[in-house]
Amino acid sequence: MGWAWDWRISGYRDTNTGQKLPTDDVRKWLADLIKESQNATTDLAKLVSDETINVTDWTTQFRKEIKQQYIDQYIAGVGGRDRMTQADWGSVGGMLNNQYHPYLDDFRQEIIAGDLSEAQIKARMDLYLSSAKQAYEKANNRSEIKAGMTEELWSLGESEHCDDCLLLNNMGWVPIGEISSHQVPGDSQTQCRVNCACQLLYK
Repeated sequence: MGWAWDWRISGYRDTNTGQKLPTDDVRKWLADLIKESQNATTDLAKLVSDETINVTDWTTQFRKEIKQQYIDQYIAGVGGRDRMTQADWGSVGGMLNNQYHPYLDDFRQEIIAGDLSEAQIKARMDLYLSSAKQAYEKANNRSEIKAGMTEELWSLGESEHCDDCLLLNNMGWVPIGEISSHQVPGDSQTQCRVNCACQLLYK
């Protein structure tokens, strides 16, 4: 199955059937991308924990993994690499910079100090990769605005919800930007932080 972005519906169509690809299917695919990246970095956590590689090499490799995940998620939200503008690339760069400094810098120092076990290193790495979901949400928000959407809803996902997400959901449909100009799911501004399973819907 191939996907193609259709600006008229602000979404993807199946290139074989012409049918719109459900947003839930897109989000599931993106969640699978993050899971694949988390699985792929299992050995990286072990290698730095047992000092097979040094922390500098670990940092270089892990930064590449984070960067690729943010780029992939953002591109999916904006409708494809060919739709990326200079402003979009700037947004990705800004999000990555926030992850690298100070968060990844602090993480790196804890590993150097020997304060973290292999399991703790891996768990922390998984959180960094999970944070990339915010890139999709921010890009998708831009796409929905361009498509003429005027309202947004903080929609609860299938998980236990924190008080912040419940309050946001209770706002119901609001003018677009009332929520998204301040926060999006997965950007760590809710109590559930990057584990947020919610999404922003538009109409």
